This record gives sequence, C-alpha cells and structure tokens, in this order.
Amino acid sequence: MLGWLDAYPKAREQYREALRLLLHGDRTRKAIDCLRLSLELFCKQRYQNEKSLENQFSLIGSELADRGLSAELRNLYTTLLAYYAKFNNEHVKHDDSANAAEADFALYLTGSFLRLLLLSDRETL
Repeated sequence: MLGWLDAYPKAREQYREALRLLLHGDRTRKAIDCLRLSLELFCKQRYQNEKSLENQFSLIGSELADRGLSAELRNLYTTLLAYYAKFNNEHVKHDDSANAAEADFALYLTGSFLRLLLLSDRETL
C-alpha cells in the first residue's frame, strides 16, 4: 500500500505510522486514528479541498459512478465508509475502546478504500 501512496506523501506518512504502531502493538487507538487521517489526507489531496472525510462521501460516490463501478458496489463502499467514520468517531476519537482485532480490520479496510480509488486512476472499473 505504501508504494501505491507515493503520489500522496501526507497520506503515505500517516499510513506508515499506523503500520509502525500496529507492529509494536501498544498504540491501537493512535494507529486507527492514523489510518483514518491517512484516508482523509488522501481525499483532500485527490479532490483538492479541505473537507473532512465525512464530507467527501458524495465526491467519492460520484467518482466511482463516473468510473463505471456498479451501483451495488458504490453503495457498499460508501456505506462501509460511513460506518468506518462512525466507528472511528465513537471508539477512537471520543473513547479508547478499540481493540487489536478492530485495529487490524481497520488497517485492511483502509487499504481497500484507498486501493479501489487508486485503481480507478488506472482504468475504468
């Protein structure tokens, strides 16, 4: 994933920090926060705005539609993204209740969110 983020240095740095924290296993909350920030910084650079992650959902959905992604997968993506943001807000930002399994899931989910958008740069989906 880090190589895929070369054109997005701020997002790459946060993703790298999340990996480092997860490898050490002692900063679950911070790691999940870094993953979310990585995705948010990626979107800010990609869409050339300063919107929060939650305010990027419609732009992402529109882009995926323009790239030919099926309505079902677009809806799945944006629904998962909304729950991802809600989880982060409730269990990371305002609480410290996330566990290692949730951090691992957040890592792979963040990578999947990023990867689909990056793949859309290369081809029509």
